[in-house]
Amino acid sequence: MDGIYNYTTDPNDEEEKSPLAELILESNKIAMDHLRNENFGAALDLLRKAESILLREYQMNPNETCYRLIGITLNNLGCYYKRT
Repeated sequence: MDGIYNYTTDPNDEEEKSPLAELILESNKIAMDHLRNENFGAALDLLRKAESILLREYQMNPNETCYRLIGITLNNLGCYYKRT
């Protein structure tokens, strides 16, 4: 699978049903699809937007979900930089 991180959510995890988590996970998923298709600009744009949203959220409300989402996004950014 190209070394690209695939994150699957636990459908029973209430935190991951939050609008923030859904937005960030979907952004990461679409970004990784773009990366697989070598649409590097679109992938980077989505990952940077997710990172920006998460950094603002972290400043207002640091919590475990935010940590997890930041980790996923940064890992995917690492995959992006490895591929480009």
